[in-house]
Amino acid sequence: MKLRRYQRARYATLQGKTFALWKSYREGNLTSTGLLKAFSCLYKPSVSVTDAVE
Repeated sequence: MKLRRYQRARYATLQGKTFALWKSYREGNLTSTGLLKAFSCLYKPSVSVTDAVE
């Protein structure tokens, strides 16, 4: 049950950040390159070096 709540909260936070970035882009405060870089930081894989070795 707690995992499900955490997942919902995580994706709600990501969606909020995505919409905020998109709004900033639409207002002209962010370039397309900046928008894509920000998205790549938000949605990057969360795999650490130690996880990849195992």
